[in-house]
Amino acid sequence: MTFDHTPSHVLVRQWLTSGGVFVCTAVLLALLGRFSKKRLVSFTRKTGIRWDNMLLTNLEAPAKLLIVLLAAAAALQAAPQETRMHPAAVHGVKIALVLLGLWILDRVLQVLFRHGEFLHTLNEGTRTLFLLLTRLLTFSITILIVLDTMGISITPILASLGIGSVAVALALQDTLGNLFSGFYMLLDKPIRIGDFIRLDGGLEGHVKRIGWRSTHILLLSNNMIVVPNSRLSSQIITNFNLPESESAFLVPLSVAYDSDLSKAERVLLETASQIMKKTDGGAVQAEPLVRFGAFGNHGIECNVVLRAARFTDSYLLKHEFIKAAHARLASEGITIPYPQTVVHMAGTKEGPRI
Repeated sequence: MTFDHTPSHVLVRQWLTSGGVFVCTAVLLALLGRFSKKRLVSFTRKTGIRWDNMLLTNLEAPAKLLIVLLAAAAALQAAPQETRMHPAAVHGVKIALVLLGLWILDRVLQVLFRHGEFLHTLNEGTRTLFLLLTRLLTFSITILIVLDTMGISITPILASLGIGSVAVALALQDTLGNLFSGFYMLLDKPIRIGDFIRLDGGLEGHVKRIGWRSTHILLLSNNMIVVPNSRLSSQIITNFNLPESESAFLVPLSVAYDSDLSKAERVLLETASQIMKKTDGGAVQAEPLVRFGAFGNHGIECNVVLRAARFTDSYLLKHEFIKAAHARLASEGITIPYPQTVVHMAGTKEGPRI
């Protein structure tokens, strides 16, 4: 590209004009920025959002640089033609604005991922991972935009990335499966740290850690099992803390056929209510239930329904209830029948034998 020679006095006048445009634009934008900042600060004080003040603070430095770049872009329009049309100047302003946009986006993402209310339930490690992946994606897109702005073809790069991504996905198939399964559990929240769960294989315990690759479950035997997230997400999980921690459990028993069932029901209800109130872990506000269910081989079968504050408390409550019910039924003259079989001997004069 060639330009006609411009007299020196014209160049000086153009550069002075360009400098004046830069100063005036910078001053006007700075005044506008101060006015906008005051209004925004006043607005954020009235909101219930906890991270908006942090966002304003984090955007102060990028906003100052934006003022400088906009003033420089305006001054460039008043600069001599040789400078204004030079590829380095044109591309330089565009690249600077793209990088500034990346900086602003990065600052916004940092505030949202670390202080945003929609991610506050995730642990620090998970939020950091999300931020890292998002920043990596943002930086990659920015690099491609910069290369395209400089006139470098990005088609071969995109093709190489596509082939490389397929190769990486095949090589890390299991790892990526566990990673995305971990994302699913962290976002969908079928389980949470501290929940007591039971897997479809019968294993049960407290969730101690939900990692990127695996979940750690502490069994009641105080042993830790590590389950890959891909396997855990495909299982049927019973969560004893959802929708609430209070849990009902059954204690099956039977009473003799000659028992007064109304009396037996009253005795069992009184015993269950006392146990739930005096034993640690009982659901004090709940009421127990007794339900007769079948005529069994040895007696009339029933279930006593008690409620525990947490599922793990049901073991102690069941232990105490069985002891108390055994003693109370015996004192009330209500028999818990032993297993017995009546045998009729054909062709004999003897009666049935037990």
